Amino acid sequence: MRCPNGIEGERFFQKHLGPGFGSAIHRKEIPENDGKLAEYAWIDDLPGLLSLAQMNVLEFHPWGSQVRTLEKPDRVIFDLDPDPGIGWPKIKAAAHELRDALVDLGLQSFPRLSGGKGVHLVVPIAKRHSWDTARDFCDRFAHEMEARAPQRYVATMSKAKREGRIFIDWLRNGRGATAVASWSLRARPGAPVAMPVTWDEFARVRAPDRFKLRDALKRLDAPIWDPDLGRMGYGRSAGLKLKNILEVGKWPAPVFRTFRTRRGLVEIQLAAESSAFLAEVGNRNQELLTDWILDRGVPLL
Repeated sequence: MRCPNGIEGERFFQKHLGPGFGSAIHRKEIPENDGKLAEYAWIDDLPGLLSLAQMNVLEFHPWGSQVRTLEKPDRVIFDLDPDPGIGWPKIKAAAHELRDALVDLGLQSFPRLSGGKGVHLVVPIAKRHSWDTARDFCDRFAHEMEARAPQRYVATMSKAKREGRIFIDWLRNGRGATAVASWSLRARPGAPVAMPVTWDEFARVRAPDRFKLRDALKRLDAPIWDPDLGRMGYGRSAGLKLKNILEVGKWPAPVFRTFRTRRGLVEIQLAAESSAFLAEVGNRNQELLTDWILDRGVPLL
């Protein structure tokens, strides 16, 4: 994002290189979805970064792949975009819930404070799948989270459906789509930084725009990724997991079951594993358990 007149002035996204960019900025022709070639910029050193800064580039929004393996993404990103009425504690709880759901699928993640109002979950993956596979996985994962907790999440962009919910933006994972880079400044008052943190640090953070430029400089050598988890994230298991999940259908369709309770017959939507669990307990225990859940408003999904 270029901001020729500063944060308060006009701004615009620029994907393709034009005249005036320095020689330190590398150029690469990439076929776009319509088949036409377009010239994109890429950098790999400080002179390239400074050249873009000289052109009033404030925010950096890269693809989810590297230039040498452009058609094989090495990360997927879920952007938790809350309705304005949702506070930071609920956003943090949602991030933890998505993290745990990803762990159940064998995928590790780390949080990135967006510098705005939400948080990104960055999921490293092995560079062996197509953009379509990665995007399909993200689509299904986001909609599965919505099915589990429709009162908390929505997986579509519709503003009308977002009221009181968190939009799980999975659309940043298609070919040519971008997300703000870690360590990038944001074109917002105070110039906050999109800061990657550990999950332990995330638990203590009080706002998604907590880190400003001066804070970021102090964290240049801060570890954000456990080496053991990193090996898991980039290793064979994570690389195979996306394909396996898509092929075998990891997430079954929700199950609706009717229970007899003190309040009469009640139909409850269950995850398949919850349904199997209740099937193992006696009818009497089912009734007591269901009443306990209904009394507390606890979702079974």
